[in-house]
Amino acid sequence: NRNIVLMKSKDLIHWSHSLLRVNECKGFENIGCAWAPEMLWDEKRQAVMMYWTTRFGRGDNKVYYAYMDKDFTKFVTEPKLIFEKPEGKPVYIDSDIIQGNDGRYYMHYVSYDGGVSGIKLAVADSPTGPYTYLPDYVDQEPKACEAPNCWKRTGTDTYVLMYDCFGIVPPNFSFLETTDFKTYT
Repeated sequence: NRNIVLMKSKDLIHWSHSLLRVNECKGFENIGCAWAPEMLWDEKRQAVMMYWTTRFGRGDNKVYYAYMDKDFTKFVTEPKLIFEKPEGKPVYIDSDIIQGNDGRYYMHYVSYDGGVSGIKLAVADSPTGPYTYLPDYVDQEPKACEAPNCWKRTGTDTYVLMYDCFGIVPPNFSFLETTDFKTYT
């Protein structure tokens, strides 16, 4: 799929939608996919930043970002690569970015560094980066996992990381907690 469906509602009952044709963006005509969209509010820019996984042709999957218009129907900036992993470890998908208690931005993503997918973390001072690559996996699964989502527990300094453990039988979801994005339990 090279398009993303954008939906919005004021009451969660009545919805409008528009089709965002990512493959019509300059330089993105040859993409093989556009999937796993996420978004966050960029306080400094006062705008929604969308980020998603894209692959050019049959190349490596990576995550790109662009800012949305106020009507949430189209990009107002050209898509750009959000993060570049070190040489020899290029493939990554399914990112989720959250601002930590320290004001920094933490991007959990799916990495294929060892052949089996797992959750890693990159850190930046801005939602658009530059992100610093951290080599360790944060998931605690012996098998493949994907689709990380992170949120802050209301009224606490604790964050919850949830991800899909599709490599185990039966497939399941795992949950980890952290307060510092260094130690996960």
